[in-house]
This record gives sequence, C-alpha cells and structure tokens, in this order.
Amino acid sequence: MAIILESADDTLISPMTETEKLLIHRLRAMLKDIPEENMRTLNTLIENHRGYRWSDEILLVYLQTAMADINASPPLTVYTLNGVPLSWHACVLTGAMIFALVGEAIYQNGESFSYSDGGISLTINLSQGYQGIAQMMLTGYQEQKKQLKMTLRPELRAIKSSPSPVHIRSYAPRMWVYR
Repeated sequence: MAIILESADDTLISPMTETEKLLIHRLRAMLKDIPEENMRTLNTLIENHRGYRWSDEILLVYLQTAMADINASPPLTVYTLNGVPLSWHACVLTGAMIFALVGEAIYQNGESFSYSDGGISLTINLSQGYQGIAQMMLTGYQEQKKQLKMTLRPELRAIKSSPSPVHIRSYAPRMWVYR
C-alpha cells in the first residue's frame, strides 16, 4: 500500500517573490538539479517534479531553514530571504544546499535496498554519499557563517579593557575592625 505525502497539485499558500525565485534558481544550479530531458543518465529513480529532483516548494523550505540557522547564530539577527544582504546570499545558498543533501540522505536511507540470491548480492544505499558530501560542506559553511556574523560588529573584536583608574583596596582580615 502506497502512502501519499503530498498531492500532485500542491502549491504555495502565498506566491514567491522575485528574490525567492532567484535564490531557488541558484540553489537548483548548485545542486545540479536540471530537467530530466537534459540529463545524460538512465536513472529512473528520480521523482518527477516537472523534471526536477526537488520541487520549488521544498527548495524554498531549505532556503528558509538556512536563513533561520544563520539568524540563530550569535549575534542574533532577524533577516528574511527578501531582506537579507546580497553579500549573504552565498552563505544562505550553501546552508540550503547542506539541508537539501541531508534531506535527500534521509529519504535515500528509507529507500535503501539489499538483495542476495545464489551468491550474487546487490546493495543500493545512496544515503552515505549524500551525508558525506553534506558533512564535508558543513565546516566551510560554519566558518562562512561565523565570518558573516563578525562583519556585523567589527568594533567588538578590537576593544580591549584598559586598567581601571580607581584602585580598590582590600584589607586583610587582621585589619578589620569589629564594632
């Protein structure tokens, strides 16, 4: 029995903005998610979302998740996909790509297949490949995110405390006077 998680005609509740469409297009290019007719492969296991592996709605979720991850890193920010500075787009796209690869690894883990008959065995498990690529990209993404956040308040990195002009004296217990 098949379980249907989404209908074939799912659409967004609200229409996408031009910035969201641009980011989805760039994320699709980074993921090498090109229409099936342009692929030179015989892979028929790819879901058909107008010829793409990921739908626009799913890619938008990954972009929003990456933006939330960047906002949650200290110092906290409240950017949205439409208001994020242009210089942050690469970091948002890298984070979304990592989330897309992790999501695909989770999906492929459920689709793993192993068969053995008469000394011939077949094992199909693509999740490790996706997970390995995501893990490899994660350290670069975290460093990129850290560098972006440091640009928000560069003056805080250079502030050093100067010695206090007032010296506080403390007396030894033997010098205390009890009344």
